[in-house]
Amino acid sequence: MTNIDRRTWFSSAVAAAALTAVPDWLTFFARDRQDPKPPATPGLRARQLRAAAAQAKAQGRPLLAFVVPDDEAAAFARGQWLGAWLMHGGASARLDLALCVPAAASAAELRALARVPLPDPAPAMVLLDATLLDDPDGLGLKATPIEVDLPAASPPDRPADLERLTTALAAALPRHAGALDAMGQRVRASLSDEAADRVLAWLTSSRKLDDELLVRATAWVRCTLPSMKAERARTAQAMLLAAIERVWMQRPLPGARWGRTEGCGVEIEDPEAPGGVIGAGVECGMGRVPEVCRRFLVFYTGS
Repeated sequence: MTNIDRRTWFSSAVAAAALTAVPDWLTFFARDRQDPKPPATPGLRARQLRAAAAQAKAQGRPLLAFVVPDDEAAAFARGQWLGAWLMHGGASARLDLALCVPAAASAAELRALARVPLPDPAPAMVLLDATLLDDPDGLGLKATPIEVDLPAASPPDRPADLERLTTALAAALPRHAGALDAMGQRVRASLSDEAADRVLAWLTSSRKLDDELLVRATAWVRCTLPSMKAERARTAQAMLLAAIERVWMQRPLPGARWGRTEGCGVEIEDPEAPGGVIGAGVECGMGRVPEVCRRFLVFYTGS
């Protein structure tokens, strides 16, 4: 299917979805970009989940899994909630997110990866310890459900609605991974001598540090901030937050993409597409999306 064919199909799908309660257009993103026919490339999201878990294991960080409901309408609403939270949840939410490696997956995919049962119905988020990923003894991964009530149909209306997610993650992290200093020690131990020296140089003399390494070292950085002079601590935290923005808010997350809408038309951010988006304009004049939800997570479906 050519780019023009994809856009024509996508426009028709969004137009149909605007008239129904179920966002059928989401299934478009389940298939491989090089495969002209649905269904999705089998296991795409599961492979991305496994890669994220391997990254978490190598970096000494928890895996933060966003659980994708099987029902597409519920998955769409959850993408609105979680996307709004990442965009508008504030500094505390982002600083806790950066302690982890995030990924989106279904409950079945998470059970297969973790080899342990999860609550049924599954919570909106789960923390996983990937230390025993691919353990030869077959031991399962430690899983900590993050209990937070997210409406299955209605999106958040204002940033204050998102505080429940921030509070729930902040409460679950120490239960799952221990105190912040313990997380910082694990992250530091996972770094090569060269990488650790680069982080230390940034902490002590503001030398340039690439975004990925700075975000990876979040726990170490946060442990060090209280011992810094006030102005340097403010600058360091601002630099960390800017790196988190570039790493997780300006790129696709494993198992998801970013979408944008003003109510009817939808654009899916795609770095491989002309202009960086796949767009579909639907001028129905009836759509209303709360401002906090105008950029949201689109989960791979059908995979």
